[in-house]
Amino acid sequence: GAHRLGLELGGAPGAAHAASIVLVGPALVLVDHVHFQYNGMLLGVLLLSIAELEADRVYSAAALFCVLLNMKQIFLYVAPVYFFYLLRGHCGCEIGVGPLGVRLRVPALLRLAAIVLGVFSMAWGPLLCTNQFTQTISRLFPFGRGLTHAYWAPNVWALYNTADRALAKLGFRSGGQAGQSSTGGFAEVYESSVLWTVPPKATFALALLAYVPLAVLIWRQTSPAAPSGEFNAKPRHRGHFAFYTSLGSSIAFAFGWHVHEKAILMVTVPLLAAAAGIGAAGGDKRGELREAVAALSVVGTFSVLPLLPQRPLETSLKWSLFVGGHILELRALGCRGFGSLRVWPLPGSLILLGIVVLGIYCDFGGHQLLFKGDMEFLPLMLISDFSAVVVLSSFARLFCIASRLP
Repeated sequence: GAHRLGLELGGAPGAAHAASIVLVGPALVLVDHVHFQYNGMLLGVLLLSIAELEADRVYSAAALFCVLLNMKQIFLYVAPVYFFYLLRGHCGCEIGVGPLGVRLRVPALLRLAAIVLGVFSMAWGPLLCTNQFTQTISRLFPFGRGLTHAYWAPNVWALYNTADRALAKLGFRSGGQAGQSSTGGFAEVYESSVLWTVPPKATFALALLAYVPLAVLIWRQTSPAAPSGEFNAKPRHRGHFAFYTSLGSSIAFAFGWHVHEKAILMVTVPLLAAAAGIGAAGGDKRGELREAVAALSVVGTFSVLPLLPQRPLETSLKWSLFVGGHILELRALGCRGFGSLRVWPLPGSLILLGIVVLGIYCDFGGHQLLFKGDMEFLPLMLISDFSAVVVLSSFARLFCIASRLP
C-alpha cells in the first residue's frame, strides 16, 4: 500500500521512499510485530484505497475502503472523509446551482451506493441469516470499557483525567464511586472524581463538531466533477486525500471514546507515506510538511513505548528501535536532524529533552528510585500528558498546513 501510494505521488523514487519509511517505522514495528498483530495489514489496505483515489480509480477505492470497514470498525473514523470527498469530487455535488438549488450526478452516486451495499451485503448477509446481527453489533463498539484505555492515549481525555486527579489531590469534593479510578490501570467504566463524568454521547458530539472545519476544507479544496462525468477531484497538488484521511483519524484520536494508544498509527502512517512520496517528487520545497510529519511520528512512537514490558531486553529493544528508526526516518524525509522536530510553541530541543528525561524517569529507574514502587501509574500519566500536548499541537499544525495547500 505504501509503495502504491508513493508511486502515485512521486513516481519510482516516491514509491521507494514511502515503502522504506513505512516498513521500518519503529512505531509500526513495535506495535505490529511485538504488541499486537494485523495493524500493518489493515493500514496497507487503507493506503491501497488512498492510492486508488490518487489514480482516479474511484470505484476500486470505494470497494477497498468498504472491505476495510468490515475488517475493522475503527476505520469508521475516516468514513466522513470519503463521503465528502467523493460526493464533491465524483458525484459533482454543488449547492446553489440549478433549478433545485443542488447539482448532483445521480448515476455516479447510485454506482457508489451499489458498491457499498454489495460489499456490506456479502459481509453482513450471513450474520443476518443466522440471527447474529444484534450480538455482533453489541461487540463492535466499546461503550462499556470507559472513556480511556488502561494506559491513556495521548489525547484530550488524558489531559482531562489528569486535571480531574489533580483537583482531587488538592482536596476538592470527590464525586466518583469508590474503587473506580481512571488511574486504576483497567479498561473499565469509571466516574471522574471532581470534573463531569464524560459519557460516550459527549465524545461523539465533540468529534462531530471538530469534523466540521475538515468537511469545509475538503469541500472547498475539491473541484466538483463535471456534468459529463469526468472526475475532477484530482488535486492540483497530489497528496490531498492522504492528508484528509489522516486529519479525520486525528479528530477521532483526539476526542474519541476509549481510544487505544496504537490508533496514532492511523494518523502517522498515511502522512509518512504521502510526505515521502511528495518529497521525492520535489514537492514541499520548504520542508514544512515533512518536518511536521516527522515531529508527530517521533512523539507518536514515544507514546506507544509503554506497551512493551519493562524488562531489560524489551527496554533495550524498544529504545534502540526508537532512536535508530527515527534517525533513518529523518534522513529519508530529508529533515535537518532532531532539531527540526519543533512543534509550536515548543522548540525541537525542548521536545527531545522531554523525551530523554521521561525515558530515564520511566524506563531506566528514575521512578523506582524516587517512589520505591508507589504511585505506579505516574510514569504512564506523565508520558501520556507530555505526548498529548505535542500530539494535539501537531494535529493543529497539520490542519493549518492542509488549509494552505494549493
